[in-house]
Amino acid sequence: MGKDHGSPVIAIQATAGGDNIIYVTVESGGSEFRAFAEQSRVIQEALLANQAMLQTLVQRDQSAVALTTDATTAIASAVERHLDTTIDGCRDTLMRGKPRAALAVFETLFTSLEPTASDRIRFRIKANMGHCLLGLGEEDGAADMLDEAVAFAPGDPKAIANKVLALVLRSENTQ
Repeated sequence: MGKDHGSPVIAIQATAGGDNIIYVTVESGGSEFRAFAEQSRVIQEALLANQAMLQTLVQRDQSAVALTTDATTAIASAVERHLDTTIDGCRDTLMRGKPRAALAVFETLFTSLEPTASDRIRFRIKANMGHCLLGLGEEDGAADMLDEAVAFAPGDPKAIANKVLALVLRSENTQ
């Protein structure tokens, strides 16, 4: 009979770590198994390092998304403020007795709106266009434009007032 080298004893222990990492410990008296255990340890350390790097990248990406969202919101707010200022300036032109000039600017402003423009802005422009038409004596056109405006903000108190004005204009024209 040949020399009995003995059966190597292997003890394998698997434990679950955080984030679904499985730690494996291999214990044995044989050199082959110690080499395997060392390779397993190196691989395990590399996996942990990769996991840490991935977590850092995910956190950085989440921060970038948050910053992008904040920047987009800030830009949208700035655009909205600019449009409000422009609408106020055109309305002042109307109030100074220049409805035709104001109407031309409102029409250009409305047609140049981005699809992302708020309904509030769309309401304000259309309502002011209605008031410009009223200032030009075009009561039917004014009533129609006011109705278009109301569709953008049906529950807004100013929209309701404009709806009433449109109804009054129509009732006056039918009498």
